[in-house]
Amino acid sequence: MLVRDIMSKRLVMLMPQETAYAAVKLMVENNISGVIVEEGKKAVGIVTLKDVARRVIAEGRDVHRTYVSDIMSAPVVTINHISQVENAAKLMGEKRLKRLVVVDDKNRAVGIVTAMDVISNLPNLVEVMFKTWVKPDWR
Repeated sequence: MLVRDIMSKRLVMLMPQETAYAAVKLMVENNISGVIVEEGKKAVGIVTLKDVARRVIAEGRDVHRTYVSDIMSAPVVTINHISQVENAAKLMGEKRLKRLVVVDDKNRAVGIVTAMDVISNLPNLVEVMFKTWVKPDWR
């Protein structure tokens, strides 16, 4: 199974010069916990609710005067859309991440895949393995 089969194609993005408040507002409006930061049509970072809580609220900074560029996680970790889901899971584990930006062959953001996407598709992955690996040997 490929990353493109399980990724979310609905991208929510904002620019680095926008505020932490704008980022949180976007997350709330879209019922998500992270937004991609883009510059020149390229993903350059990611901001999550956890980033805002740790790097703005906990430090007593003003959400209206703190810029996304100051709190985003960068560089953004990406995975190609035709990579195997297993590789996405391995990368998330190695980097201790909950989400990866999915890119096409021209390195443009085309989706996002989360740890929950991987976990929720585990039964499908087991079925694919069963049908292609285990079941044929039963004859």
